[in-house]
Amino acid sequence: MKEKNQHTNDHRSSLFKLLSGFFRSKFNVWTIVTSILVLVGIYGYFLSFRDIQVFPSQHNFAVGFYDDRANGGHSEIVQHSVSDSIIALDFQLKKGFLSPYVGISIGPTRDSIINLTHYNQIRLTASAKGIKNINFSLYTRNPYFRKKGNSNDLNFYTLVEISPEEKQYAIDVNQMNVPDWWRSLNHISPQEKIKPDLKHVYNFNMGNAYVPLLNTTCSLHIYSISIVRDNSRLAIMLIISWLTFFILLVIIYHLRAWLQQKQVSITISYRSVEVEEEKQPAEDFIGYINRNFQEHELSLEQVSEHTGVTPRRIAQFIQETYDCNFKTYINRIRINESKRLLRETDLPIGEIAFKVGFGNQSHFNRVFKNQTQQSPSQYRESVR
Repeated sequence: MKEKNQHTNDHRSSLFKLLSGFFRSKFNVWTIVTSILVLVGIYGYFLSFRDIQVFPSQHNFAVGFYDDRANGGHSEIVQHSVSDSIIALDFQLKKGFLSPYVGISIGPTRDSIINLTHYNQIRLTASAKGIKNINFSLYTRNPYFRKKGNSNDLNFYTLVEISPEEKQYAIDVNQMNVPDWWRSLNHISPQEKIKPDLKHVYNFNMGNAYVPLLNTTCSLHIYSISIVRDNSRLAIMLIISWLTFFILLVIIYHLRAWLQQKQVSITISYRSVEVEEEKQPAEDFIGYINRNFQEHELSLEQVSEHTGVTPRRIAQFIQETYDCNFKTYINRIRINESKRLLRETDLPIGEIAFKVGFGNQSHFNRVFKNQTQQSPSQYRESVR
């Protein structure tokens, strides 16, 4: 048990170090903040669409009633009424039409169409007696029919299992389908996909879905209808997208840091230099430079004095081997060491400059940027 707890604590500690290193980079912080602002902006845009209140409404929608007598049926509307709080319909279904029907129709009064492009849900509050299901339909215009030479409105429907008690139902607009009889009437294959033109919705119909007992009085009461945009799925999708983006960003950051740590240091090759007809190992003065580059006043003469190799031979060897002069070679070593300290420590930049052999920070900054095209602070941010 103790080993398991220790393993858990080590895992948490590693995760904390990983995230703390990630958030020390200003670039990473700004990237995260920007991504959050973008997602909030997207979500806020869709929240800006106000609900459309179909009923009760401020006289923007007209209510009508229909039955199957126009198709040779004999169903009857016993009574109907519309008030500020309820649409009430009592009816009897009778033999005559193949599938007897009665229903309520609601459409706009000011405009001939309703634009549902940015909405995905209809909320219906209703109750019924004598029927268990209602057929909720949208009638829309669709360019598909104009191509076919048929100007009929398009009927999209869904079945709603309705309760005798007042209850709210959420109808997903994207799950509504074209009924089989409509396809047959317009000679459309059942396999052919038809999308509603939600920019042009003419009206809503609500009627009995299946034929209940004939010659029995049934009732349908509508208390409210509203068109809304349900953003719950969008919110989940945005959260998942952001978490995926964040995880990928952390992985990329630490993969880059790992690769930088695994980079093999530049191997310095040596060759011997002849001095006064004797071969002097380059390791003598190169090693001395590598051990003493932190000294601010390290000079060619000092290296020569401690290694016994003439200044001219040292300068010639460095020029031929590294294609630079003595001072540039020392600065390269100092900058390489400063990069390591910038990556692995939190020492102030001024202290790092002093540690690697520069007399002042401004000189260090100038040499560092000349060799790396970055300032020391920019380099530190880029590798953390």
